[in-house]
Amino acid sequence: MIRWSLNPEYAASVVATIFGDIDRVCSLQGDLIAHDSLSRVLRVSAGGRRYCVKRYSGTNRAFFCGSRVGGARPRR
Repeated sequence: MIRWSLNPEYAASVVATIFGDIDRVCSLQGDLIAHDSLSRVLRVSAGGRRYCVKRYSGTNRAFFCGSRVGGARPRR
């Protein structure tokens, strides 16, 4: 059984439209950031923010990973 939930703070936002349903998350299109033999990471923009979605190959599962505002990049 797959359980999918969205933080209630985002229930009335554009984020809920995109990430509120696991089938929508699994079918998202975005910029490919990274990939390997098991997974792909996509960047998706919504509501003025950028979100990363990690999708595992062959399992038809996707996981919301986090967000960055605007053009900010992660620190290395």
